[in-house]
Amino acid sequence: MNSHQRFQATCNHRSPDWTPIDYLAHPDLDRRLREALGVETEEGLLDSLGCDFFYLPGRDISQNEGFSPFYRGRRLDVTDRERTCPLGIRWRRKVGASKFAVDEAIAGPLEDAMSPADVLNHPWPKAEDFDFSHLVGEAERHSDRVRIGGLWTGILGDSYRLHGFENFLLNIRMNPELIHALVDRMTEVYLDLNDAVFSALKGKMEVWFFGNDFGSQQG
Repeated sequence: MNSHQRFQATCNHRSPDWTPIDYLAHPDLDRRLREALGVETEEGLLDSLGCDFFYLPGRDISQNEGFSPFYRGRRLDVTDRERTCPLGIRWRRKVGASKFAVDEAIAGPLEDAMSPADVLNHPWPKAEDFDFSHLVGEAERHSDRVRIGGLWTGILGDSYRLHGFENFLLNIRMNPELIHALVDRMTEVYLDLNDAVFSALKGKMEVWFFGNDFGSQQG
């Protein structure tokens, strides 16, 4: 079986020749594995691990810099140590264009927002701010693997980073109209952006991967 046949058999509850192998890890682990296996590239590492999947780049427009090659919007403030993402969130630079790791959020542009109007007046990114056509060649080069794409789409995570975590939790109760407007607008932004990704990669992507993290100091 090849990777596509193995994946389809698994999805259809049929026994493949072996369980499909997936891999995505922190850059430090990447480096250590490449050194141990004697490979220098991502492709070499995936081959060595027998991996059936390939994650397309540019998966996140906020938490890391993987979006940078595709961004064509307004100029973003970037220094050696900090950066502003297309959503307007300020980050401490650390992980670069990693497909897995994330930077540390410093401040959100909507921390002082008081009303739905404040949310709607924010300069939200649009699909035309990105050119996802560059992903086509990347997808075609890895057509032998199951290609995973789409944006991380951290709707609630990016919402509370925009507004501030404590503000977000407080205003779920104290100012629910504001929170509804924020989450709804974030949802619209990600629907728009993912539609652009899907349009650019029609027929060249097998899996849409998205997610969100929910946590506290207790769990």
